[in-house]
Amino acid sequence: MKKKEIAKHFFARNPKLQQLFITSDGMAFEEEHKADSHAQRHADKAVKKYDREAVMLEEVAAAKAAEEHAKAVEAAKVKAAEEAKAKEAEEAAKVKAAEEAKAKEAEEAAKAKAAEEAKAKEAEEAAKAKAAEEAKAKEAEDAAKNLKVSDAEEVQPKKTNKSNPKK
Repeated sequence: MKKKEIAKHFFARNPKLQQLFITSDGMAFEEEHKADSHAQRHADKAVKKYDREAVMLEEVAAAKAAEEHAKAVEAAKVKAAEEAKAKEAEEAAKVKAAEEAKAKEAEEAAKAKAAEEAKAKEAEEAAKAKAAEEAKAKEAEDAAKNLKVSDAEEVQPKKTNKSNPKK
């Protein structure tokens, strides 16, 4: 046990004790002259004086420091959790942006496909219109040929048989 721990222990067990003297071998005495007498028997004759108020203030300061440390640790944990949450939100935003980009790309592809289909339908309708026009032109041409043939038939006189008159 360290000397400060010995002093704390003694002060805690003896509330009326105001001073304590501890020798180099860890023996505690309430009176300084007894501590000096004991110390004379050892090579290290040092005696350290401890006052209740100083020891208790150190203990209070140590407790306060421990409490502040615990608060700092808790604050660090909270900050780390907030940073993790922010990073998670950032990742979620990136995923959402990527999904929106894919959706927009799909929408643009659908629009392009619809435009291509519309062009193909226009081309098909144009081809049908052209075929209809060609059919009408052919029909008109055939009608014109038929008209010429029938006009030619009307212009030619009919041959009659004169050798056998019916009179």
